[in-house]
Amino acid sequence: MTTSAWRRCLAEYDGRDTAPLRRAASLLEPDPATVTALCELASESSAHVQDAATWVLKHFADDVHRYAARESTQIVKLLDRVTSWGATLHVVQLIPALTITAARKDATLRALLTCVDHDKPFVRAWAYHALACLADHFDEHRTDVRALIARAGEREKASVLARIRNTRKTYPWTIRENDDER
Repeated sequence: MTTSAWRRCLAEYDGRDTAPLRRAASLLEPDPATVTALCELASESSAHVQDAATWVLKHFADDVHRYAARESTQIVKLLDRVTSWGATLHVVQLIPALTITAARKDATLRALLTCVDHDKPFVRAWAYHALACLADHFDEHRTDVRALIARAGEREKASVLARIRNTRKTYPWTIRENDDER
C-alpha cells in the first residue's frame, strides 16, 4: 500500500473507532516497507494521522510481531518527531516489541527519559515500564532505572503507580530492598 493509500485509510479513523485501522492492518504484513510508510506518516502528519499510524504499528506488535533492529530504530526516532500524546504513548508501549541494538540504546534511553516528564500520566507510566524493559536488556542502566522507578513511587499519581507495580512484577530487579511495594 502506498503512503497516499495509507493516508486515505488512516483518515477514516475518527479517534475512537479502530475498525478502519484494523481493516487496514489486516490487509498487510508488518514488513519493512509498511513500517517505513507508517513511520513517515507518523513523522509528517497531523496528530490524528500520527495516532492512527502508531496505533497500527502497536497493533502489529499486539499480534505478537517483533520488530527488527532497522524498523525499531525508525519507530524509536518517532519519539523525537510526533507531537500527539497518543502517538507518543503508542511508541512507548511498543518498546518491549522492539529490537534495540547496543548502538541505539543510549539514544533510546534519552528519548524515554523525556517521556517520564510528560504531562500525561499514561505516557509517564508506560515510559517507566519501557525504561525497565530497556535496562533489562542493557544491565549497565539498571541501577539508574531502579532509582528512577523508586523516586516515581514516591511522587507519582495512582494511575502511574499501578503501572509501576506491574513493571516491578515483570522486572523484579526494579525493586530495591527498602522499596514500598505500593
